[in-house]
Amino acid sequence: MKGNSVREALAIVGIFALALGLRFAYLHVAEIWYDPPEHDGIEYDLLATNLVNGEGFALIAGQPYAFRPPGFPFFLALIYILFGRSYLAVRVTNALLGALTCLPIYLFTKRVWNWRAGVIASLGIALHPLLIYFAGMIYPESLMLFLIAIIFLLAIDAAHSQKIDRMLLVGLVSGLLTYLRPSLLILGLAQTVWVWLSYSTFRKRFLACVTLVVVIILVLVPWIIRNFVVFGEFIWISTNGGVTFWAGNNALATGGWIEPSPATWVGPDPPTDLRGWPGLKETESEARFRSAALDWIRSHPGAFLRLLPRKLIRAWGLNFGNEARSMNLPLVIQVPYYFFLGICIIGFILSFKKWKLALILYLPIIVSILTTLVYYGSTRQSAITALSLVIFAALACDKALATANRRREVYDEP
Repeated sequence: MKGNSVREALAIVGIFALALGLRFAYLHVAEIWYDPPEHDGIEYDLLATNLVNGEGFALIAGQPYAFRPPGFPFFLALIYILFGRSYLAVRVTNALLGALTCLPIYLFTKRVWNWRAGVIASLGIALHPLLIYFAGMIYPESLMLFLIAIIFLLAIDAAHSQKIDRMLLVGLVSGLLTYLRPSLLILGLAQTVWVWLSYSTFRKRFLACVTLVVVIILVLVPWIIRNFVVFGEFIWISTNGGVTFWAGNNALATGGWIEPSPATWVGPDPPTDLRGWPGLKETESEARFRSAALDWIRSHPGAFLRLLPRKLIRAWGLNFGNEARSMNLPLVIQVPYYFFLGICIIGFILSFKKWKLALILYLPIIVSILTTLVYYGSTRQSAITALSLVIFAALACDKALATANRRREVYDEP
């Protein structure tokens, strides 16, 4: 027994070292250790810098801001406080988070299935190209996936212990996750379905669900209060929901993101950019984008329905980013990726035997599909499914290894 524990410990330490080494190798080969942020990362960086400088959550000093969710800028600000405005420190932190994600995934998979599946799953996290790629981006994905992995582990611990107080931690991490991506509030609240099925008595189910929901709300309340004090109106997390909705639902939409501009806006008085109209408040621009998208859907229900499968194809294909363009990746990359998805489907089917425990893995996939259908499809949007998919692939590989071992034993019998 002790020998097995040592073997498992060595395996997970080795996988962590491999994961960290691969992420550092990518950063070195790509020569992006010190590169400035791009796209959304530019605003995250500016917001974090102003937070550190005492200017508040604002792109421009003295102009309060709520367009971006605050979670990642505050995380960056913490790094800047410790290490200065260092993009190297951010990427090293991303790499560490990516490597550390292997540990909760191993522990979760081991507790639900077995240690071999856990090792395969953690190895999958270490080797996953997309997760390695995230290490080089000044984006919240590495932190987001780490928190999702922590939720998986906390959730299975709560199910096994049947203790209500374990929901405090699940609710806390779920609330923090919502600060990174507001749409993940759906994931946090959807966990009540899993909680209801996981606890043994009505009293425990009720108390655990209430605890989870209340803690998530309490975690979000400080930012809601901040927004009300600063803007004088209710803004629960951020104001970019309207443009995100419009960007995937308009006359030019093809399943991905359409950047709002005078060239893409149908009608008079086009927006200046994705933030909307300079003369309007953030909430007013958000409402106008949302209204335009709803008007288009009502006027073109057929086009909207035809758009839904195209959104899903983009979400489950290799189309990183929000743009409607295709990445046109070579077959040498695409074929292994779609082969991996096929293995995931097999593992998904195998997981049905423990569907109540595995439900926590299904929820990110369900939420990703729903948000993709409402908004648009991209690899970033579906990144929340990466951990679940790797675990499903690990189950399929574990089953194949177990079957091969049994056949070999039968063959070796005298």
